[in-house]
Amino acid sequence: MDFSNEKVVSVWGTLHEIGGKLYAKGENLTTRRQRIRDCPTCYLTQEDYEINLALVLAEQEHAHLKEEFELWESKSDDEERGRMIRYYSLLIRAAEIRLADGCVGKLKGIRKQSKQSGLAQDVRGAIDDFEHRIACLREWEEQIAEKANELVRDVRSRICKGEIVFDSVFGYIEVDPLVNVGPETKVTDISIPVSWIDASTDRCPICIDHFGGSHGAVRLICGHLAGGNCLETWINTTANRCNTCPLCRTELFPRRQRQPSQYFDRIRAIDSWNVNNALEVYSVRCLVHELADVLKEIGPELIADSLGQ
Repeated sequence: MDFSNEKVVSVWGTLHEIGGKLYAKGENLTTRRQRIRDCPTCYLTQEDYEINLALVLAEQEHAHLKEEFELWESKSDDEERGRMIRYYSLLIRAAEIRLADGCVGKLKGIRKQSKQSGLAQDVRGAIDDFEHRIACLREWEEQIAEKANELVRDVRSRICKGEIVFDSVFGYIEVDPLVNVGPETKVTDISIPVSWIDASTDRCPICIDHFGGSHGAVRLICGHLAGGNCLETWINTTANRCNTCPLCRTELFPRRQRQPSQYFDRIRAIDSWNVNNALEVYSVRCLVHELADVLKEIGPELIADSLGQ
């Protein structure tokens, strides 16, 4: 939906301007409209053409509002559908009053009819309800932001502990295995190959099998031997001391950070909610501004109270 209503405001503003000029000459737009419709085209003046164009544009806007209303009516029932149906029904009612005999181009008549029909009060009520929705969305946004901060603090404190994770948004997660952050560590970066002859009398300290064949040995910086395949598995686990020699615990490399495997899913869920929330706040705020423009026209005595709450 295009929330820019400058063109729409100008359509009705043009009618009011034309109506004011005619009224100053002792005419009104209702009778002039009828005369234009009954008069052969060849007898129409330039002013008649301008008036007719303004009326056609206003009637097209009325038809467009009905089309939008029907489009939203056909959608699945949800909160946004209900809000947009309410919004368009109010705009349609306002358009019908603006185009009605005795009201077209006559601001005083529009305001009188809007008050008698209850339209002005209904628009005021919609503005109040939409503003309340915005307030609720902002309150939820603050609550989610606070819980998101709690989640980040809690996860950070448990990253290196391997504990059961609890976050204030999603509750307890009984099984949330840790995963390493970043690329895997390569065996070739922390050891050197050893010939089978040199290692034939030793066993791998990880699997306790003799070296030989495909079970080749590598030498660590501390001097101990380990099976290359076993070592590759060991150093890329999430064990607390996976960055150390299996025998003497000499540190072989800086251990990578770890985090719960569902951490990003939870953060993405919060980010997605925040984006959707911001979009809804924006769209509802646009509706409020457009209805406020309508209320300034049909019930200016109500607009100050409505926007001041």
